[in-house]
Amino acid sequence: MGQRLVLLAHETEFVQVGGESPTFIEGDEFGAAVQLDVFDEQERGLRGNGFEQHAPQAEAAMRAVDNHVEDDGFVNEIGEDAREGGQPAGCRITVRDDQVGVFNGAAQVVAGPAATPPFALAHVPQLLDVRTGQTIYELEFSRFQFGGHETLQKPHNKDFASISTDADSLQCNQYRCIIDNLMRNLAVVKPPLYLKLARQFEEQIERGALRPGDRIPSVRWLSRRQGVSISTVLEAYMWLENRGAIESRPKSGFFVRVPFLKSVPEPRFQAPSPRPASYSAGSVVAEVVQAAHNPATVPLGAALPDPKLLPIHKLNQILRGIVRRNPTHSSGYEFSPGVEELRRQIARRSLAYGCGFSPAEIVTTNGAMEALNLSLRAVARPGDVIALESPTYFGVLEAVQSLGMRAIEIPTHPSEGMSCEMLENAIRKHRIKACVIMANGHNPLGYVLSDEVKKRLVDLTGKHEVALIEDNIYGDLAFGARQPKLAKAFDRKGTVLVCSSFSKVLAPGFRVGWVQPGCYQAEVERLKFINTVATPSLPQFVIAEYLASGGYERYLARLRIALAENVRLVSQAAAKYFPEGTGITRPDAGYLLWVELPKKLDSVKLFRAALAANISIVPGTIFSATGRFDNCIRISCGYRWSDSIDRALVTLGRLARDLLRES
Repeated sequence: MGQRLVLLAHETEFVQVGGESPTFIEGDEFGAAVQLDVFDEQERGLRGNGFEQHAPQAEAAMRAVDNHVEDDGFVNEIGEDAREGGQPAGCRITVRDDQVGVFNGAAQVVAGPAATPPFALAHVPQLLDVRTGQTIYELEFSRFQFGGHETLQKPHNKDFASISTDADSLQCNQYRCIIDNLMRNLAVVKPPLYLKLARQFEEQIERGALRPGDRIPSVRWLSRRQGVSISTVLEAYMWLENRGAIESRPKSGFFVRVPFLKSVPEPRFQAPSPRPASYSAGSVVAEVVQAAHNPATVPLGAALPDPKLLPIHKLNQILRGIVRRNPTHSSGYEFSPGVEELRRQIARRSLAYGCGFSPAEIVTTNGAMEALNLSLRAVARPGDVIALESPTYFGVLEAVQSLGMRAIEIPTHPSEGMSCEMLENAIRKHRIKACVIMANGHNPLGYVLSDEVKKRLVDLTGKHEVALIEDNIYGDLAFGARQPKLAKAFDRKGTVLVCSSFSKVLAPGFRVGWVQPGCYQAEVERLKFINTVATPSLPQFVIAEYLASGGYERYLARLRIALAENVRLVSQAAAKYFPEGTGITRPDAGYLLWVELPKKLDSVKLFRAALAANISIVPGTIFSATGRFDNCIRISCGYRWSDSIDRALVTLGRLARDLLRES
């Protein structure tokens, strides 16, 4: 191949050139992704430059390049918009890969007449792999050729070593497409000294050569010893401090910190005797929902990922394509079980969950909440008792209450899940009809159950003929190396119903969910027709095409990395700012933290005080049918770390201490 461009990016900025004062354009800011944006010199659209005549050629050329680099994100915004007579702002090319981000070559699309204005890309200032902190690459793109024109950029002020000069060409059968060495001045710079120095200390801490409480060398001594500047040492120490590895003590220097997992306990496991109850926190839930939709608040309440982490552009591109190809896409109903192609894609992915669903076994729904409601109605009747984890998502409690059923809370360990012994005792005593669990990525505790516990739950409920409803809405966001199995994987009787959706990982507003109802399928389909007749067609088509494109797994890998980093940063900040005696969960999936504050604190009062300071959180009392967990809160880590989130956590800690003093 031509150039070998290794991208390990977290935050990137791209300079638009051609104007008097360059502007910065944000690229994809998560995982290992980088986005190259190309705009014309006058920031005008391409319509009127003859480009619309060549849109099909450009589209085919881009697809060919896309296939060549085996990448899911080579976005052709120009081809589609120009064909519709739009005024696109430019050509956006997205280069993505998952773990190491290797992209060979660069793309040149020749699709316009000689009069097409030239385009140019400026250099990318810095790309940093935040997962290891080891490698920084500095890149310069000095020329970008379009329509036969070539624009040269002013050289970067660093001395660059040439990587490669050979070119690689690909000729399409029908349209002209060239992959060429357009990034000729690509340069790789060694990791900065401060980062190398910081990594040496991290390795010593990991090996045990430096232990918690040990004092590390002074700034001046290390500067002389290593032959580096004082500012380099300070940068290294600041980097380590930000990662929670060391701490500074006034007039004493820097010391190795006690690791987070040892310094902060998990929330306590509480095991009161289970009893049926009716949920009565609806008014507080309404306050929480209203606060979550207020754009003025710092979003620590809503269980949603940062929109900037979602593949919005790709989904919109697919949507436009569907509307263009099939204008009558929503002129009829897609009756239950739903769009076949989406069900086929879900069934294909079920193999990773340890299951082997067929498309015919899947019923699409309006989000996971409808899937849960249909499942409860299929297996139980008003007045029946439903076993729930405690704490559990307040939406489940609301659903059980709205259907006239009673909830019985089974004590749930923050990392080990529902107590099987207490569940069995409750089944024998209270004639339970169904049990609802979140085995992978529990809301709010974040655990992923072991296969042994999942099998035990399935065997236990199957033995007593209790339906097991498994909510897997966060299952795709597990942080482990392998996709965890569903509890459904151990079901041999068809009594486990799996509910899930794409709302928490892909497109919240699409409200596309699904259920695999096992032996209750006929009843679920009947209830689906009674409830909403059908699931909207267009969102199903869009998600089906996105899954079929092959980019979903790579996207998920990047999303998991970003969310795990968010969870780490928020956890460390909470441990630092919140009152002494605070307990924090260690999530294995998702982006939610369960925080147990000192006993005297009232979480509803804290919620309202935080809201007055424009911070949204969720009080713990609404996660229980009996009003437990009134000293707990749930914090969402879905949004990328920022100064505003850091300040919000500082304020939360101060408000919590104020309330404790008043109690």
